[in-house]
Amino acid sequence: MILEEKIILITGSTDGIGYQTAIELAKSGYHVIVHGRNREKAELALKNIKKKINNSKLSSVYADLRSFTEIKEMVNDVCDRFDRLDVLINNAGVYKSERSITQEGLEETFAVNYVAPFLLTNLLLDLLKKGKSGRIVNVASRVHSNNFDLDNLQLENGYTGVKAYANSKTALILFTYLLTDKLKNTNISVNCLHPGVINTKLLRSAFGSHGASLIDGAKTLIFAAIAPELENVSGKYFVNNRSQSSKTITYNKDIQKMLWKKTEELIKMEFTEL
Repeated sequence: MILEEKIILITGSTDGIGYQTAIELAKSGYHVIVHGRNREKAELALKNIKKKINNSKLSSVYADLRSFTEIKEMVNDVCDRFDRLDVLINNAGVYKSERSITQEGLEETFAVNYVAPFLLTNLLLDLLKKGKSGRIVNVASRVHSNNFDLDNLQLENGYTGVKAYANSKTALILFTYLLTDKLKNTNISVNCLHPGVINTKLLRSAFGSHGASLIDGAKTLIFAAIAPELENVSGKYFVNNRSQSSKTITYNKDIQKMLWKKTEELIKMEFTEL
C-alpha cells in the first residue's frame, strides 16, 4: 500500500527495461504514464500492462524522441492532462551501428539518448516543481567514457556504434550533475544510474550478448524513482542500488557547462533560469 499517489512518466516504456519498470510501478499502485515512439506502440503497451495488473491509474503518451517538435507536443499533452509530475524517468535509448542523422541534423544516438532527455526534462521542470518532491532519473550506462570531445559531439570523425553510445551516456551523466547544481534550491532531485547488463534488444544488437532479466534491470530504476531513503538525495550515480563514482571527466564543471551551452545551441532554446 502506498501512502501517496505519485505520477511517474517513463520514456521508452513500450518494451525492455522501461516496460518492466512500468509494470512493477503500476503493480504498486503508482500512476504510470507509458511513453512510446508513436501512438500505436504506446497504446498497445498500455493495453498489455492493463491485462497483467489491476490499476486504473495508467496513461500513455507518445513522441518520436528524434523530433523536437514531437517532444514539445508531448510536453503540451502531459501539461494539459496532469496538474503535476512526481517522477520523470529518462529511460529511452538507441544503439546505431551505422551513423544516421535525424531531421534536425543530429547524430541519432546522441539525439535520442542525450538531447531528447535534456529538452524533455527542461520543458517538464515546471510540472515537476508542482509535485511535493520531484525526482528526475536518467538511465545512463557503465559504458560511458572518460574521453569526451566537445568539438566532436556528434562523431563526424571516428564514428562507431559503441563510441556513439558511450558518448551519449557520458553526456547524460554530465547533464545530470550540472542540473543537480542548477536545481539545488528547488524540491527536485536528479540522479543517474547503470541498470546492469540486461537482456534487452539494445544489448543483443549492440554487443551480441544476453544479460540478466528485465526484472533485475528494473530494480535500480525503481529504487531511484521511489526509494524513501533517496528523499533529497541528488547528483548521484547508482549501480545495483548503491552510489558509485562515475568516470572522472563527468565531474568536470567546465565541461558540464560547455556541453549545456552547446546543447542549447543545437536545440535553439535557452534554459538559463531554472
